[in-house]
Amino acid sequence: MLSSGLLLGFYSTFEQFKSMSIVSVIEVNVLVAAILVLFTSYFWQLMLKYWPLKNLISWYKTRLRTMYAGPLLASKRWLQFYYKGRDISPYIPQILYYLQNESALKTVDEVLAFIDGETPSEVKEHNVLDKFRRFIGETNQMVLSTATADGIPSSRQMRFIVSPEKSNVWYFGSAPETPKIAELDLGKAAINTIPTSTGMTIASNKLSIKRSKYKLSDLADLYRVQVPGFMDGLLEADIDNEIIYEIVIESARLDTWTQHDQVKF
Repeated sequence: MLSSGLLLGFYSTFEQFKSMSIVSVIEVNVLVAAILVLFTSYFWQLMLKYWPLKNLISWYKTRLRTMYAGPLLASKRWLQFYYKGRDISPYIPQILYYLQNESALKTVDEVLAFIDGETPSEVKEHNVLDKFRRFIGETNQMVLSTATADGIPSSRQMRFIVSPEKSNVWYFGSAPETPKIAELDLGKAAINTIPTSTGMTIASNKLSIKRSKYKLSDLADLYRVQVPGFMDGLLEADIDNEIIYEIVIESARLDTWTQHDQVKF
């Protein structure tokens, strides 16, 4: 409708030039078409940022994720795949490749022995570390799992920040009167970040956890940058009493809908 109105306006404007030659008419039409293309492109790009098209596209993306959730989740079924007591999930793509392309390797045991004997590639390790850094740049929420001294497990969703010096060092806070303090002081935990829209997660149970030397006030600037709004509304007494814990990740599993890697520090 908008385009029709514009065309009508152009037609009314140029009607007085109907005695022009056919070449001139073509030139005018080409000019008008070019202006319309540029204007329409700009208009739709602008509309994509605002309601209702922005909401419509968001709804459509959610519908696609819901529609294909089954196949997408199916690709993650090997996240914990044990073979003879060993978690081989990070190596499954390599195992499949070697079995299909290396005639000298006939069994899973032979492939695993070959992989274990390989000299780690510095390029590959660097690429996985870069991926880990990109992962933590996209989330600040994790599920923290702990257990009581009697072995009763519990999981809680927590906000965390990352050390600017070491990407495998994370911090989170807790009020001193909460029940999880006793569990955290046992020094045993597992983490799993909340999945993003691409299915991206970081998971690890190879880590150490302890009370940090820092107070919340020492990390306030990091919280403001990495977890916007976290510090808003906190009373001075709450900031002083908050207990900060430090997680040092030794190794972690990086997963998306289609990729699975393991990173060691």
